[in-house]
Amino acid sequence: MTADLCSSNPAMDATDPTDDCSELALNVAMGQKADSSKFVEYWVPARLSRVQLEVYCYTLLSNSPALRSHSKTDSVGALRNILVSLRKCCDHPYLVDKTLHLLLTKGHPVTDILDIGVSASGKLLLLDKMLQEIWKKGQRVLILSQSCGEAGNPMGDILDDFVHQRFGFESYERVERDLNVRKKQGAMSMFNDTTKGRFIFLIDSRACVPSIKLLSVDVIIIYCSDWNPTNDLRVLQKISIESQSECVPIFRLYSSCTVEEKALILAKHDHILDSTVQNIRPILSHSLLSWGASFLFSRLEGLKNYACLHKDSDAEKLFMDKVLLDLKKLSTKDDPSTKMSNAAISQAHLSGPFYSRDSLVVGEREGISAPDSDLPKFWVDLLDQKSPRWQYITEQAQRSRRKIQNMEDGKIPADEADEASTKRRKIAGILDSSANVLAGEDKDSILRETNTTSSSHRKIAGILDSSANVLAGEDKDSILPGTNTASSSHQTSVDDTWQEQGVENLQDTQKSLHIQLKPELSKLYELFELPV
Repeated sequence: MTADLCSSNPAMDATDPTDDCSELALNVAMGQKADSSKFVEYWVPARLSRVQLEVYCYTLLSNSPALRSHSKTDSVGALRNILVSLRKCCDHPYLVDKTLHLLLTKGHPVTDILDIGVSASGKLLLLDKMLQEIWKKGQRVLILSQSCGEAGNPMGDILDDFVHQRFGFESYERVERDLNVRKKQGAMSMFNDTTKGRFIFLIDSRACVPSIKLLSVDVIIIYCSDWNPTNDLRVLQKISIESQSECVPIFRLYSSCTVEEKALILAKHDHILDSTVQNIRPILSHSLLSWGASFLFSRLEGLKNYACLHKDSDAEKLFMDKVLLDLKKLSTKDDPSTKMSNAAISQAHLSGPFYSRDSLVVGEREGISAPDSDLPKFWVDLLDQKSPRWQYITEQAQRSRRKIQNMEDGKIPADEADEASTKRRKIAGILDSSANVLAGEDKDSILRETNTTSSSHRKIAGILDSSANVLAGEDKDSILPGTNTASSSHQTSVDDTWQEQGVENLQDTQKSLHIQLKPELSKLYELFELPV
């Protein structure tokens, strides 16, 4: 299944596979039958919502130390983690910050919650409008999503919830990777029976296996792309898709001026990324992360001004309208593979195992270019002294960012310093109080008075060592003789003391010690906000 079997471009060379992707091209070219469906792929851009814009820029800003590093390796995976977070943000900001749902919907009626969640993601908003048109035309659609390397498929869950609430539970079927055979067969039967009203089929890319056979599919939408876009074509090739249309369009959604867009550009320039980006080189990570970053920060900076805010809203609406108009033009053409001039949507041509370089994405049309070779300097110039006015970033996240920034500057804000000083004084007071209890200064001291000072000192030392072990969470038997190895001579004195007191005396002492320390421990638990 290729992206351009309908186009007038020269056929793929299926005689000389050079790698796995070439092998895919070979299999597809030789596996097509005369009566099988034909496919043509389009790259459909979506603009980041304001929520996504903040989360995207904040992710870069809060990870500035890793971005400005001159290290030639990414041994701890810091850059990879940023890539994964930004990729999730492109799909939906709820995947990055789960508290956003509460923040955005607080104070709104229940009836608004769905629309708020849809508007929070540019891609989901675009998908919503596309599905509305597909439903009106009586068409049927397959929607492919990715797991992003996580257990389960969180984005698939969001799509499931969205479709359920927008179109009803009888409008769709969903197949996940671990779905048992009986339920999988039931989902396919319900979808393939056109009298049942199912017009949406949600599927996880990992669930695409030869046993999946779908009938009467008019449109395919790739909501979450693989880091290597040709892998999505590979998984679609595994399943059987039949259609009444001569050409079935594949609409690949992507967020413009982001890592998603750069991944498509790399696919045009013969760069194959690993699906998990586990072993990605830092230079390639920076190439993905830096793409469109300056443009997005400029857009974020402009939102401080009310006039610019209104202008951004207009630009967002115009962009969406243009994309929807292009989609409408495609649906009315007899041959959907025909090129359209001045369109936001790009037709993607496979040239051998790679995409053709004549397919332009939005960022390339807008004149965005890769930064110079001095990437650390690029990040310093971009991120230094940046202090956007956040509207959708939680206060907790902002405090974490300030701590990182202060660590970089080597200073602590006065308010945090005062807070830390106060906390240290509280701790010192509690420890002093505990010491007084252990030293026998309290009127209800747990230590027994003896006739000699040296014996009393030995008892104090033993109890102090025992209480220290208890507070450190060591085994309950660690307070017995012979377990404290801090000093052999000191241990001998402690052992002598315990022998003088006897086993019964030891038990009484431990019980009394626990009673005396309980209030002090409670204070420490409260101060450190530890679970009781």
